[in-house]
Amino acid sequence: MNINRSRFGNCREYSASSQIRFDERPVQPAPASPLALSTALPPGVNIRLALDGRVRSAGAVVGAPVNAHLLSDVRHAGTVLAPKGTPVSGVLRQLTKTDSRFVVMIEFIELVLPGGNVPFRARLERIDAQGPGVQWLVPGEAGLMRLVHYGSTAAMDDAARSQQVKLDPLPGVAVLFVAGHSFDLSPGTPMTWVTLDDARQP
Repeated sequence: MNINRSRFGNCREYSASSQIRFDERPVQPAPASPLALSTALPPGVNIRLALDGRVRSAGAVVGAPVNAHLLSDVRHAGTVLAPKGTPVSGVLRQLTKTDSRFVVMIEFIELVLPGGNVPFRARLERIDAQGPGVQWLVPGEAGLMRLVHYGSTAAMDDAARSQQVKLDPLPGVAVLFVAGHSFDLSPGTPMTWVTLDDARQP
């Protein structure tokens, strides 16, 4: 009788195992804005912003929010400190009416950045759009503020020296004079500000 026989030698056994784990991924902090690393904007930087909403005499309430946004990047020494579109929060600080004009004070308080808010310490340089009967104060001679208006020239500025006001300038506060029995600053009204040195008075 014949029997088929097979012999196996030098065999190896291979095996594998798998394991599924659901570890929580650590939350990566959002990249901080360069401004979040300091407490103030460096002095002498131009800031161009535009109003988000309408500011007008009808229904105006002192203390009401006045918000804006940056019209362009805020740059210093080749670095973008705050990008275009960054919100700027503010408030209607004062609204009074004289015989034929309004005195309007708008205070911008801080830039609203992802890494933290930064105080807005700047002075109004100009309003970059014509508004009916709108003038504003800028620093003049020592201890005085002088009135200017859209499109003013050096000659006009010299003539305006006779229209000087004794008023201490306040960082972040725009003082506007609007002729007429009502006023209406439309959304998008552009302004240029210049940042101040925290260590000095404006």
